[in-house]
Amino acid sequence: IPNNTVEALKMAQYAKDKGYKNIAVLYSFVANNEQIARIFMEKSMSLHNANIVYNKMYSKKSKNFSIILSEIKSLLDKTSLTTVDAIFFSGRAEQGGIFIQQARKMGIHIPIMGSDGLDSPVLWTHSRETAAGTVVPSAFNKKNTDEKYLKFSRDFKYKFGQDSTTLSAMAYDAIGLLAHAIHDGESYVPFEIATTLRFLPKAWRGVTGCHH
Repeated sequence: IPNNTVEALKMAQYAKDKGYKNIAVLYSFVANNEQIARIFMEKSMSLHNANIVYNKMYSKKSKNFSIILSEIKSLLDKTSLTTVDAIFFSGRAEQGGIFIQQARKMGIHIPIMGSDGLDSPVLWTHSRETAAGTVVPSAFNKKNTDEKYLKFSRDFKYKFGQDSTTLSAMAYDAIGLLAHAIHDGESYVPFEIATTLRFLPKAWRGVTGCHH
């Protein structure tokens, strides 16, 4: 499972590839979301000298982003000395969906990127389809043609009546990898399981890919 540094680096690389030079960064008052945002800013500046033209923390309970969006919109004004090429939003899918919907209603149509917290169907529930085009990192590729993934996807939909999500696939792999370690190490002792996981003789393949 990618850690925060890997996730933020990938998104910074994406911003570089897209040519997003001036970026607004928002993150909730939660340690994990703040860490992702700060690493993203650091990597963006080191990779392609990006300018963080707006940097704001918001409450983890926020549902009204009008003040923040008004400030961002002022930077998009033709009379402003700077501009914004894209927004990076680090937080939960519910707030991300609300933020995106409010941004589009206010006429802000620049690209929006997000942390893995936005990688959820909940984003669509709260954005009412205005999130189309939003880019977020994911450890789960729904276009995977590997038979192991396809079987998991079919079985999941049959049992639960809906498509699998990143979290469901990661949870499935976590249990599968744990079972593999117990079987391979022939032990239920936590320390011995941890040792087996740390020194796997070869990569274990799950529905999200190979785990080393």
